[in-house]
Amino acid sequence: MTHSSHIITLTTDFGLRDGFVGVMKGVIVARAPQAHIIDISHDIRPFDTVAAGFLLEWAFSYFPQGTVHTVVVDPGVGTTRDVLAFETKGQRILCPDNGILSSLWADRTEPYRLVVAENRALWLDEVSGTFHGRDIFAPLAAFLATGGDLSQVGSPRDQPAVLLPPPQAEFGKKEIQAEIVYIDRFGNLVTTIRRNALLEWLHERNATRRDMIIQLGTSCIHGISDCYGAVEEGLPVVVFDGYGRLEIAINLGRADRVLNAVVRDRVTVSLS
Repeated sequence: MTHSSHIITLTTDFGLRDGFVGVMKGVIVARAPQAHIIDISHDIRPFDTVAAGFLLEWAFSYFPQGTVHTVVVDPGVGTTRDVLAFETKGQRILCPDNGILSSLWADRTEPYRLVVAENRALWLDEVSGTFHGRDIFAPLAAFLATGGDLSQVGSPRDQPAVLLPPPQAEFGKKEIQAEIVYIDRFGNLVTTIRRNALLEWLHERNATRRDMIIQLGTSCIHGISDCYGAVEEGLPVVVFDGYGRLEIAINLGRADRVLNAVVRDRVTVSLS
């Protein structure tokens, strides 16, 4: 398998204030000047490995073979947790062994490889106990993006040590039980209900998007709209969003605040 895109994506909870992301990029370009670095997000809530896994799963399908996804949301930095390198569908992922891979691991349908990063010769000479993004992940990303093979990174592993149950939607005969899996910058509430699965569920019941009632706490919203602006400013609206999920929003407002919602809150969908 060849890997020649030289694309490296970065997903972290570092923010941009303190220079951590810039230093990681410096290490990468010092070792791989031809690398094309793409930022997925650096605004993940600190230590939120579930959000990191969600964004990784979403972004993965939009990148070409050869891409190296580098995900550093690492509350266990410096401890005995491992660093993993996972290869599937011609792309590689570098991340801590802390559950970030859970969703992609559960959905794997093609040949894959998983190794634990053990070859210290590929890391920086000095490795701190607090900044593995710079000292381990960045040099490994550069190595893989320039044609390095996983066999040189470390030894094979059967599966990640930490696997979290992927958030799911339960499709029943009369209703769907789901939950909020992610809250974006605008306060929109992304649920575990995928668009295609919901449309199939509706089709089997000879129902349409307008026949639905979406309940979150004490709030009920009728129907799925085409866009946020389908309702007046300040009103709740349900749409299919850019993640391919059912999303609860407030037109020109923040649904998380208005509806007092947090990740893992339950959402019920039924027919009117």
